[in-house]
Amino acid sequence: KKALDQERCAEMQLPMELVSAVQRRLRVWKLEMVDDAEVGLDKGEEYWIKKGGDAPSTGEAADGGQMPPFLIPGMMPVAMEQNDEQNQRLAEIEDLLRQKLRSEETILHESRSKGELLDKSVEGLATKLQAAMEAMEQRMLA
Repeated sequence: KKALDQERCAEMQLPMELVSAVQRRLRVWKLEMVDDAEVGLDKGEEYWIKKGGDAPSTGEAADGGQMPPFLIPGMMPVAMEQNDEQNQRLAEIEDLLRQKLRSEETILHESRSKGELLDKSVEGLATKLQAAMEAMEQRMLA
């Protein structure tokens, strides 16, 4: 198979910009298909969750065996547990966010109510204005 270059695209009457974009996308797609970093991370997390402890900094696993093949000796996995201080701080942030959400919901509800009242008021004024205009027309015709 011949690669599509500018000359070949001209022969086949294909837009080179489109061909170039598709070729770039194919290269990225092929790279993504062989990128197994996420798979390795998932395996590492599963391994340390099963072991239930901190990873040692040497080539030995927590149970005295060898490190799993997807970890480099000296590499520490992400801590799966948080300390009490972090949990407390996260709870405080969650409470603040919930309060802010309730506040925003209240403001939205009030503005909707005010908007509905304003709509009714405008409708009433429009009705009165229409009645006044009709009355003026009748006076002018009489």
